[in-house]
Amino acid sequence: MRRVRGQMEIMGLAIIIILVSLGLLFAVQWMLKAPKEQVQRAKESVLAANFMNTMLGITTDCNDRTVRELLQDCALTGGITKCGEQTSCAFVQDILQRLFDATFKRWNTKYHFAMSGATHVEQLNFNTQPCPGEREQKKHPLPVLPGFEITLSLEICR
Repeated sequence: MRRVRGQMEIMGLAIIIILVSLGLLFAVQWMLKAPKEQVQRAKESVLAANFMNTMLGITTDCNDRTVRELLQDCALTGGITKCGEQTSCAFVQDILQRLFDATFKRWNTKYHFAMSGATHVEQLNFNTQPCPGEREQKKHPLPVLPGFEITLSLEICR
């Protein structure tokens, strides 16, 4: 009888060890899933930041000026610089629209790009809707003059 009782105790301990092991397995699996979501967000945020930095550094056909310089000109003077027959505001709007079409529209990714801080850049229209749900965003201040800056905002919808 003692032998059977000892075997039952060992069997009970084995069952408890198995249940605790399964619980730990689920806990570890759950803990490993959370960082993957955070890493994905960080990647998208880096994507928005890298896209914005690259976009501003593109040299255009308008007197070899960068997109950054054209946006600064548009904000400060309302587009006094001429790029062929267009103003700098219209020219930079065309450049940005082609850039967004070649990337986000090609990737079938919704986005929202907005500029604020000056009347002329706020009038540039990119036909985008604000992201309805989750999004990753990068705001980039662009100094025009000391004490005067415009803010560029890029949202990548999830």
